[in-house]
Amino acid sequence: MRMKQLQGYTIGSVAPANPRTGDRWLEISVTGAVLYGWDWVWSGSRWISPEQWWRVSFSDIAALTVHSFDASNLRLLLLDFRTNAYTTATQTSANYWFFRFWETTAQQTRSLLCEVDAIGNAPNQFVSEIVSLASLTTQPVLELSANFVGTSNPGILRGAASVRYQFVRP
Repeated sequence: MRMKQLQGYTIGSVAPANPRTGDRWLEISVTGAVLYGWDWVWSGSRWISPEQWWRVSFSDIAALTVHSFDASNLRLLLLDFRTNAYTTATQTSANYWFFRFWETTAQQTRSLLCEVDAIGNAPNQFVSEIVSLASLTTQPVLELSANFVGTSNPGILRGAASVRYQFVRP
């Protein structure tokens, strides 16, 4: 299929030869069907999608909560992990809520990518943090969990955690 040019975008079934940083490519099948809901952008070393978000909301949780993202057959550039949540009780080093972001292999081996805790937070004080990741993953499962450490109740957790990422074209 031949390449077409439209407002600075390349449209075609094969990647443009010799792209420059910032070049865009709308990938189509050999029959002309659009393959993705976005155009790829050349980063200078690879084709990446626009930024995407995986957001998990926590509403009045009082125990371990785990959310999974099926990333099978995907290549993801993980940009950052963000929290914006609060608890209803004082958080001490012996009794606190925390968030963890993991990647898990097909063999169920887990690797911790980052952790954010609420130690030192007063009741209804926000746990707002951004952790830069800048890592490429091809692992099939990503997990985001909220849990607490301690023997007494650290209160209720409310809010959200999110991961900002981009798809990477193989």
